[in-house]
Amino acid sequence: MIGAIMLSEKGLDFISRELKRTTRGLRVGNDEINAIIQGEVLKRDVVEGELIDQAKARVKKAANRKLSKRKSK
Repeated sequence: MIGAIMLSEKGLDFISRELKRTTRGLRVGNDEINAIIQGEVLKRDVVEGELIDQAKARVKKAANRKLSKRKSK
């Protein structure tokens, strides 16, 4: 589940924002961050397979649910 959160759009945005904030002049896109996380940070079984697909679906569903609640207020 943590791997899915890290690889979600919001997770990648957060990492990108923190990298920009902590290292002046560093511009790294979400695609590059995603590639680094998948290739060098997380184990293969965390980023591939049926469990990650289920976790990604749960993260996406939860993110959409929160957005729906925010829009209705």
